[in-house]
Amino acid sequence: MKIQTVIQNLFLMCDKKHRAITVLFFIVFLFTGLAVYKDYGISCDEARNRDTGLISFGYIFHGDRHLFTFIDRDYGVAFHLPLVMLEKALGLKDPRDIFLMRHLMTFLVFYASVIIFYFLCKRIFKSWKYGITGSFAFWW
Repeated sequence: MKIQTVIQNLFLMCDKKHRAITVLFFIVFLFTGLAVYKDYGISCDEARNRDTGLISFGYIFHGDRHLFTFIDRDYGVAFHLPLVMLEKALGLKDPRDIFLMRHLMTFLVFYASVIIFYFLCKRIFKSWKYGITGSFAFWW
């Protein structure tokens, strides 16, 4: 879905009176995340999660059988495999660039989930205020 479509949906779903507050909240949230994702740091399991994606990538696209003896083969790759595919498509080689891309994608997935959470709260509680409050609580 294009950013323009998401913004249009925000406009359509919000009352005219509260439209600016909702859109402003999500714009501030987006720019805050884009400003700080480079400062995330690397967690103790981040390299291991990438390895899980790399080994699954090797099995799927190159027939590498190392997956069957890999100690973490039971962990899911629904998030890590697409990140490895994106890494390969972008031709990233430098570990810093790889982890920055992974951090950016982690933020964008989280950002999308907060938007979905906003609409869910708004629908359940029938109030844009609860949607914003829930989204803000989810964000922090």
